[in-house]
Amino acid sequence: MNKQSTRLAIIAVLSLVVILFCLFRPGSAPVAGSTQTARVETVVVVQIITATFPPNTATPEFTPTITDTPGPPTATVDVSALATKQAEAKLKGERGDGFYLVNVDIAPGVWRNDGSAADCYWSVNTATGDIINNHFGQAGGTAFIPVDAFQVQFKGCGSWTWLQ
Repeated sequence: MNKQSTRLAIIAVLSLVVILFCLFRPGSAPVAGSTQTARVETVVVVQIITATFPPNTATPEFTPTITDTPGPPTATVDVSALATKQAEAKLKGERGDGFYLVNVDIAPGVWRNDGSAADCYWSVNTATGDIINNHFGQAGGTAFIPVDAFQVQFKGCGSWTWLQ
């Protein structure tokens, strides 16, 4: 503790003594149930202890330092883009015989089949069942499915692969 700290401690103690003296000064407290005023004698004894400490010359053995330790970069996943790619891959996956709803089960575009049968049939239809385009005959060709088509049917053509 230096001289400045010692002085502040003495001032604080003396201030406390003055406050206590004002609160409990003689003659200020009436006795309960009495019409007369009694004097209360309060004696305050204050002992001020001062101590002198040598200056702090010790060097700390450990000084903590907060540093930002960079770790491996974290990948931010674009869930929307990932879902779109997964849905697109599902729509453009290989197809066999069956009925497929356009943009639900199958992607629009050009599809090619790898079959060799002579009774290959495919058709592209509207929502009312009207035929937009169809084929019956030798397998091994392509079919174009427009974006505004509703349904596609493949039968006996082998596997269908999306080209574009």
